[in-house]
Amino acid sequence: METKSETDLEAIVQILSDTVPPSTQIGKAMTNSAADNLWRSFRQKYPAVFSVSPEEIKQWHLAQVEESEKEQNWTAVIFHLDRLLASGDKQESLRPRRLHAANRLTEKK
Repeated sequence: METKSETDLEAIVQILSDTVPPSTQIGKAMTNSAADNLWRSFRQKYPAVFSVSPEEIKQWHLAQVEESEKEQNWTAVIFHLDRLLASGDKQESLRPRRLHAANRLTEKK
């Protein structure tokens, strides 16, 4: 397991909480560029922690499809299914699910 310095841990908290630590500027939100810079530096320094595998991305999109179907958010269903199909996912159920979502979306209009 990698050991992180106290400074690195504070910076990770900044990224995750989207704020600058109270010791510097109370409650001030981080700028996008500051958060991006921190993310890039930690991604290089701790690649195992700050990277996502293709399988993790696939599982996230699948979870979003499930949640969006339950909410009947057909636009989101289509978005996530399109990402899975574009990634080359060969699951048989993806295309029929996308067609169903597209049909439901057009029914609402």
